[in-house]
Amino acid sequence: MKGAGEKGFLSLFLRASGHGGAVDDVYLLLLTATTRLTRDLRDLVFRAGMSPARREACDKLVEDLKDIIKEVAAVPEDRVVGATGELKTLHVFSHGSFVIDTALYDSAVDITLVKQVHPSIDYFLRRNVGNNGAQKLTQIKGLLRASIANTEASILLPYPSCYSLALPLMQEQDLLISIRDVFVGRLGLQIKQNAAFCSNNARTLRLISPANHIDVNVTVDRTEAVEASAVLQELLNASKSAHPVIIFMKVILKQFNVQSSQLTPYVLTLMVVAFSKFCSYMSPLFSFNYYPHPRETVEPGYLLFSFLSFFSPLPRGQFDPTQMCLVPIHPHGVVYETNEGDHLSQLGKNVGGIYWRVMEPTKRGDNAAASCVLIDKCRDLFERILVILLHHYTGVVFTCPVFVDDAHAQIVGAEEVPKTEKIPIDNHLISLLLRDWWLKKQSESV
Repeated sequence: MKGAGEKGFLSLFLRASGHGGAVDDVYLLLLTATTRLTRDLRDLVFRAGMSPARREACDKLVEDLKDIIKEVAAVPEDRVVGATGELKTLHVFSHGSFVIDTALYDSAVDITLVKQVHPSIDYFLRRNVGNNGAQKLTQIKGLLRASIANTEASILLPYPSCYSLALPLMQEQDLLISIRDVFVGRLGLQIKQNAAFCSNNARTLRLISPANHIDVNVTVDRTEAVEASAVLQELLNASKSAHPVIIFMKVILKQFNVQSSQLTPYVLTLMVVAFSKFCSYMSPLFSFNYYPHPRETVEPGYLLFSFLSFFSPLPRGQFDPTQMCLVPIHPHGVVYETNEGDHLSQLGKNVGGIYWRVMEPTKRGDNAAASCVLIDKCRDLFERILVILLHHYTGVVFTCPVFVDDAHAQIVGAEEVPKTEKIPIDNHLISLLLRDWWLKKQSESV
C-alpha cells in the first residue's frame, strides 16, 4: 500500500528508527494514532488555553491601558499650536499570542506604541456598490500605510484596531515614564522586579497587574513586532489546524523550561505555522473523520506527529532563525530533488525555492527569531516527546537514543521545578509527558 501516509514524516521516522516493520500496516497505525491524538489535542486547547473570564479581563485591561495612553499622550490644542517640535502620530497596537488567539492561561498583554512623523492616511474607505446602484462608504479600521525599506513603495498592513493622536515630538523614555506613573497610580499595576526599564538598549516597560496576575509589556517604536503580528495572524487564519499544536508545544516549553536562547513561544508559533503548510503540501494524510480531506489542511494529531518527526535527529529538517525559513535536509524522499537529481543535504546549499520562507523580517537587525542561537538542541527534546507519544498512541515500545537529560543535550534548568499547579493536567496527553519527566527528575535527586 503506497498511500500518502507511507511517504509521511512519521512513517519515515519509524522506518529509519527500525520500527517500521513493528506493525503490518504503518498507514493504518498512523490513522488510528492521529485520530486519538487529535481528539486529545482539541481537549487540551480548552483546558490549557485562556478561559473566557480571563480573556474578558485582558480585554478590559487593554481598553483601560489605551484610555490612559490617550489621556497621557494627548496634547491640548493650544499647546500643539505653539509647539516647535515635529508633530507625530501615535498608534496603539496590541500584538502577541493574546491577539493571534494562541494564548495560554498566563499570556501577557503586549502593547506597542508606534510614532510616525507626518504620517500618511491611516484609515481608508472601501466603496461598496449595492444592487440598486447606491454607493456606500465603509470605514476599515486597522489598515496602515507602511513604507518598504530602501524603496519608494508602500503597502497596506492589516493591523489590529488603532487610533492616532497628534502630539509634539517626545522621546521614548519620557513617554514610557509618563505612562508608567499613571499605570501604577491609577490601575494599581506594579513594576516587575529584575526587569530592565528605559536603559540605552531597552524600550519596553514591564508591569504586572496583581489583581488578576496579568503581565503587561509596553514597547515604543517596535514596528517590526506589530508587522510580524499582522502577518502571523493572516497565516494562522489560513491554518486553523495549527492552533492545537501551538498550544500543546507552548505548554511543553513551559513545563520543560526551555531556554529562550533555544526556542521562544513566538518562534515556535512561526515554525508550526510554516511547517503546517509544508506538511500539507509534501505529505497530506487522509482521515477517518472526513473524506476527501480538505485541500492543504492537516489534522492536528498528524501535524504534531509530523512536526516532531521532522525536527528529530537523523537528521531530517531544521529551522534557520536568521533566515526565517524551514530547511528540509532529509536525504531520503522528504525534500524535492534538484534539477541535477540530487537531494538537498546541507544547510548552506540553497537550491531555488527549496527553503520554506516563514516571513521576511522588516530589518535584519529586528529579527526576533535570530536570538534563538541554540535552537538545534531542541531536536533531542522533540524526539523525546515523540517517543513518549508513540508509546501511548501506538502501543509499540520504542527506544529513544538521546535523552534530554544527557550532558550534551541538556535544555532543562537544573534548579527548575515544574509548575504543574498552574495548569489543570486532567488531560491524559499532557499528564503523560509531565509524569514521565517528573519521574526522571525525582530519580535524579535520590
